[in-house]
Amino acid sequence: LVVEPDERILVGGGFSEIAGSTQHFLARLNPDGSLAADFRPVLDGPVSALAEESDGLILIGGFFLSVTGQLRGSFARLTASGLIDNAFDPKLSTPATSGLAPISVLFPKPDGEIFVGGSFSALGGQPCTNFARLEPEALLIVTQPSSQMVGAGATVVLQAGVALNGAALSYQWRKNGA
Repeated sequence: LVVEPDERILVGGGFSEIAGSTQHFLARLNPDGSLAADFRPVLDGPVSALAEESDGLILIGGFFLSVTGQLRGSFARLTASGLIDNAFDPKLSTPATSGLAPISVLFPKPDGEIFVGGSFSALGGQPCTNFARLEPEALLIVTQPSSQMVGAGATVVLQAGVALNGAALSYQWRKNGA
């Protein structure tokens, strides 16, 4: 459960009905206990961890493969309206023998770091076992020059993205600073 600042309540679990309505695995309840009509994410498995970031984005972890039809293998971030945050793709990897990698603990810090616990072998493309810290401004190389001969003064574009934030960045570098 997460009680939001406006006193609505986020509920995750293995349910298929809540507040007298059909809604599977993740729901938002209004302060009067009714199901919020403006939050209807579709998951294919139960939610075992739930947290809200200081900016209102919602972190979910559990035994699901997809959220609203998009593959997210056990870990996703949603907007306040329940839509998938496409800028967030944690690249969760499971041990070869386990199938799904359930996330059991999510703890977002006000500075944007996220602590994640569960049964996984890699997160964010980096090897780690069962526990990780995601940093909000970690750079993720999207494309880089390969096998290029670069002469002095030539410009080569290296494209990078800010992992978990979605802001696209472009960097240029010059060989030997020329």
